[in-house]
Parts: sequence; structure tokens; C-alpha cells
Amino acid sequence: MAITTKVTRKVGWKIEGTPGTYDAPSVQFPFTEFGLKQGFDLIEDKSIVGVAFPDLPLQGVRKVGGPIGGEVDVATIVVILEAALGAASSKVYSLPVDKNEKTLTFVSLDAVKANKYAGCVVNNFKLSSKSGAALEFSSDILGWRAEDRDATTDFPSLTTLAGTKLTHLHMGQTNGYFRIGDQVNALVAGDNLANIDSVEVGHNWNFAESMVNDAGTLQLLSGEGGDPEGDFSFTIARHESDAFKTYRDDRTVLQAEILYYASSTAQLKIQIPNLIVESVDDTGDNVTKLPIKCRIARNGIGQSYSNANMAFVTPIRITVTNS
Repeated sequence: MAITTKVTRKVGWKIEGTPGTYDAPSVQFPFTEFGLKQGFDLIEDKSIVGVAFPDLPLQGVRKVGGPIGGEVDVATIVVILEAALGAASSKVYSLPVDKNEKTLTFVSLDAVKANKYAGCVVNNFKLSSKSGAALEFSSDILGWRAEDRDATTDFPSLTTLAGTKLTHLHMGQTNGYFRIGDQVNALVAGDNLANIDSVEVGHNWNFAESMVNDAGTLQLLSGEGGDPEGDFSFTIARHESDAFKTYRDDRTVLQAEILYYASSTAQLKIQIPNLIVESVDDTGDNVTKLPIKCRIARNGIGQSYSNANMAFVTPIRITVTNS
């Protein structure tokens, strides 16, 4: 019997025009992890009929989901940035302060079939980089539409492939930077922080699952599983000052801006307008490194900005330059 090895070779994605309706992707992204799959809740048979073993369970609600991840490049990252953050305008991606209604279509190709997933939402999303390594993204995807398994010939012709990749080095070399400071004045070069060992920026929508009784499928409710949360942490490679302990002790309200700069046509800028230092951990193994965890929040309500230097309400804004 011949055995066919099913190795995922290609993955494409696209923002859907109509949520839940498959829209053939034209963008292929360089994945390092792709774990989307379909499964079902099983309804166990608990009845006693005079025999030792229960009957087979019934089939319950269908679930689609799994982790995805990859290295960030300026050409393809824009798709998941729009889906994850929820609002997009001229390659500027913002977390809306009320809800996210963006959905994704995925299609993956192996030696046996093209797997199609519609109606997928990004539950949590993280950008991370470490010294001497690539900028990466990771996410958990949830969906409610049935998985379609079609012939390999149904995999679409993808016209947009990976562009320039970004690295942690791009944050600290010429033009790239990591800036953090109080909200009194706009951030400038004097606020640059050197010797950054790692950075993590992301958010979690905390989607909840709600069954549609007549369809036997799941609906995903934004925020019903808890309030959406933002996340920002970084590690300084060496102890150079006690500034962040002072920021923590005084509850100093800060702002941050990070620029990964490969060239004038390949950049990614992260802006966080409203944050405080939550914890500074210099104990145990952290003798040569100083992990700093921050708490981020919305930048005011309406047009009443907490930080007038960054005149936007969203707690995280990401700008991509790819041309």
C-alpha cells in the first residue's frame, strides 16, 4: 500500500468581503506554524441499559481553530494585522475600542488536498522579537464554518509572496529604534533605549463561544469571554538604571514607540500611547537581564486623548511601509 506524506506546503489568507463566505486568497504567507483543523464536541451517552459499556457519543457542535505563526515580512503581514487589530486605513492598523468584525479565509495545500477555512477570526495576536532573531507573529484562530477539502488543483494562484523580512537588529541599527518615556512631550531620539534583549506586543479579544441551536455551529462573541486585553513587555539586556522601578513606584504614565527599519520601503512601527510599568523582575536568573511588564489601556475616550502627543484613541497602532 502506497503511503502519501501529507506535509503542508503553502498557506494563503485573505480578509473576507462577507464574513463567513470563502474568498479565494491571493496572498501567500511564510508560515512557521499552521495548526488549523476541524473537530466536534461529542455528547456522551450516559444512559444505563443493563450493559457495561456506554453507546457511541452523538456529534455535537463543530469547531474550527488552531495556532498559526510566522516570520514578519512587510508584504504579507498586512493581512493578519487588519484581521487581528480590526481597523485599517492606508496601511495603518488600529485596535478599535468597541469590537472587531474582521474575518479571514485560509487555504492550505498538502500533497492530498486543498483545505479551505472560511469565517475565521483572530482571537489573540502577538508580535515578538529577540536579539539576533527575526520579528515573528503568533496567533490563535477560531472559526465556525465547515472545513472544505478540495482537490490540490483548487489551491488558488497566489500573486503576493513574502517581501522583506524584519529582524530585531532592525530595531536598533541606523534609523530603527525603541523609545519609551513619559507623556509630557512627544518621543524623540533622546528617548531611545539601547540594549533591548526582547520585545512582545499584542492583544487578546477574549472571544467567547455561543452555540446557534438550530445550526449546530458556534458563533464567536467579541469580548463576551472577558474584556479585551493589551500586552506589552520587554527585557533590557543589562541593568543600566533604576528608571523603570521608579516608573513603577510612581505609577508614571508612559508612551512607547518601536520602529523596525530595514529600508525606506520596508518598515513596521508600533505605537503605544498609554501605559504604566506593572512589574520589574530582577530576581533569580535575571541577573544580567531586566524583564519589564507593562499594562496598556485605551488612549482616552472619543477625542479626549490621555496622550495628546499620539492623537488616536486605540491602545495599539501599527504602521507598515512596504513600497
